Amino acid sequence: MRKELYLSLATSFVLISSSAWGKKLRSSMGELEGGTPSPAAISEIKSEVALSEKTISEDRLEAVVQDPSKAKNVTETIAALSAREVFVIVDQSGAMDSGDDHPTGKKVSGGTRWKSAELAVEGIAETVMALDKTAEVPVYFFHGSGSVVDTFIAKSAKDIMQSFNSRSPGGSTPLDKALTKVYNDHLKKLLNDGEPFTVVVLTDGAPDDQGAVRTFFKNLVSNHRLTDDDRESLAAFTFVRQG
Repeated sequence: MRKELYLSLATSFVLISSSAWGKKLRSSMGELEGGTPSPAAISEIKSEVALSEKTISEDRLEAVVQDPSKAKNVTETIAALSAREVFVIVDQSGAMDSGDDHPTGKKVSGGTRWKSAELAVEGIAETVMALDKTAEVPVYFFHGSGSVVDTFIAKSAKDIMQSFNSRSPGGSTPLDKALTKVYNDHLKKLLNDGEPFTVVVLTDGAPDDQGAVRTFFKNLVSNHRLTDDDRESLAAFTFVRQG
């Protein structure tokens, strides 16, 4: 089972797009420690996952997966998130080297948007992997030079740290290229199969081609009937602004 948990750099512990149940889980599961989920939070979520697997019927699980707002409690919310695949897109443009506060709000010297993004991706991966030892998180770095979009499969938090350390911010912000690549690599098949997913985009500014990004989402919705009642919850895109 895959857990769709990630960070909001402006606050602490958040789940996908609905703020109401995000706040519910944040208050229940605790705050971040050092920019990543605390061991206590991970342990609590794992307990909720085990409970959800034992107590929620298949029909009820399908209902809350399709529409997470129907979840009546934290256990059902966790169950709703468990079926979603998670992907991360990271802005590697030059502006990501700009100064930034620590994600927890602490005042530290030398902080950058790039470092904040690293902590965010580590938090996502640690949570997903704690809930599923076989889980992997595809991470897409995009920038305006070289190959434009680099793909990295995160299998541990250590992998993520090494991946960030081997890269440095530079170039522009070709977000449309990153969205297209993750769509071609994964999202198209998931949508065709009716499988839900979430894409978390960490970026610090406007993309190079805003029109191309709008066209991407317009085509995604129309080509995959995402306005249909039984499909509108399949795709979740969350943008987290850096800086």
